Amino acid sequence: GLATKMVQYLMNQARQNDMGSIFLEVRESNTAAIKLYDKLGFNEIGLRRDYYPGSSGREDALVLAHEIV
Repeated sequence: GLATKMVQYLMNQARQNDMGSIFLEVRESNTAAIKLYDKLGFNEIGLRRDYYPGSSGREDALVLAHEIV
């Protein structure tokens, strides 16, 4: 879908500009985005506890990375 194409475009831009890695953060509850990033080869490298405000308290952020080759 569109989200896949957008992330792939950013990955290609990173590759063309000789960047070594892409990093991002995503809400732990955003399972659709996490599945997308997993499909595109991102790996979880960290966790930011209580990073996002939420309606029932705070929510953790997963920190993901993708090596550009």
